[in-house]
Amino acid sequence: MGLEEQIIKIVEKYFELADRNDCFVVELVMKTKKLEIYIDSDDAIDFGICRKVSRVVEEFLDEGKQMGEDYTLEVSSPGLSRPLRLPRQFKKNVGRDITVTLPDSTKMTGKLENATDNEFFLAYTKVWKEGKKRKTEDVIMPLKYSETNKVMINIKF
Repeated sequence: MGLEEQIIKIVEKYFELADRNDCFVVELVMKTKKLEIYIDSDDAIDFGICRKVSRVVEEFLDEGKQMGEDYTLEVSSPGLSRPLRLPRQFKKNVGRDITVTLPDSTKMTGKLENATDNEFFLAYTKVWKEGKKRKTEDVIMPLKYSETNKVMINIKF
């Protein structure tokens, strides 16, 4: 088992022992001397959870020296600047406006209408012209997670 898998297992075990089954690992990014762990929850992630996960991982890394003596460890929630990756994140964000980037780089914007374990549903208004008249139609489009390159939450001010 590689270092990334070991760290994910340690974090998941911590969530289990801390009775935080609502929490999950979204992404782990390893660079030469830097480790970033993004965690999320079905409810909300707070600083205390991030701090505790950081301590558990730091203890593991310091004990085995897998990243040497000098490294940077960051544990945080993904925030709005990172794409949605997991079905649990999609389910948590139903009702929010999103932008979907498809494999051909086409971007679609709409509302995240629903999400299942295999796909999500984008609600948007299709607009076209017939002669001089502007026509619209409300559409709910199913998209498999594997059929998208990136899905971002749109931030409104």
